[in-house]
Amino acid sequence: MLLTAHCFLKNATISGLPIELNFNKYKVRISYSSIPTGEKETGLVLEITRKVAIDEIKIDKETMEKERMPKVSKKILEECRKDLNEIAVLLEGLFSVTYAHRVGNKKIELVAPPPFETKTVVVNIVGENSEEYELLRSGKVIQGCGDIYYEKKPIQYAWSDKTLNYLQAGYLNLPFLSFFSQGLRSFHRGETEVSFFLFFKIVEGYFGNGSKDVEKALIKNKTKLQKHFKIDPFFLEALRGVLKNLSLPSKATSVTDIEGTIKDLVLLRHKLLHFSKSKPNRYYYSQLKFHLKKVVRKLSFVCYSILREELNVQ
Repeated sequence: MLLTAHCFLKNATISGLPIELNFNKYKVRISYSSIPTGEKETGLVLEITRKVAIDEIKIDKETMEKERMPKVSKKILEECRKDLNEIAVLLEGLFSVTYAHRVGNKKIELVAPPPFETKTVVVNIVGENSEEYELLRSGKVIQGCGDIYYEKKPIQYAWSDKTLNYLQAGYLNLPFLSFFSQGLRSFHRGETEVSFFLFFKIVEGYFGNGSKDVEKALIKNKTKLQKHFKIDPFFLEALRGVLKNLSLPSKATSVTDIEGTIKDLVLLRHKLLHFSKSKPNRYYYSQLKFHLKKVVRKLSFVCYSILREELNVQ
């Protein structure tokens, strides 16, 4: 059996396609994505392939019918998302440091790397002979799994005269509005580490006031902060999981423990702010940006609540 997983690369082209290479246990291929005949080639696909043992993808019929995403599928998808992300980050980094273009006679411009959409991954299991095809048809092994893809449509913003009432208050809070809009854009691009820092700056700015000891300052204002920060089990589990993967302890004991949650967030910010080449695993791991998603989503709504109160948005 073969396991193939792929993600897309939009709004970028690479010369010399298809590109094929070996990376760890995978065969890697970058090619044009499948499109209807007659249309222009506008997207690329990054695909990884490896051999997969039957035991890795076995599933009983009852579980297949009962569970929308069985544990075996979740495990495979998590692994493929991690490995695709590693390859994508490697390729993005190589393009970043090996490609630049000249503007005019002397000026060199660095170019943003191609954005692989690793937050949307599709996995397929492919048979290599008639026996394996029959096994796939029998439903005794998973046939595939993946993330749901939502097509991005243009957003139509609503403007009313009432919005004018917030202009003065907005101007007085201009840095925070800048951080918030940048944070949301980063979050929706899947850049959760970037958005984490931007949203944290908003919380720190309003409740830490630039203090050198930000943890102490936030705890001092924990009652005010708690008004906007409704801690839920999903957020707390995600936060603890990220800290555990970075070999850090969690101080938060429950969803009512705002002080422990503040300590965990400050510790996480400190860890993500620094790095060590000799001990990289203590500061980074391949699934970090995915595991941060629930943490950052909660922070975005905390900031949303804070800013609406500051601007007196009804």
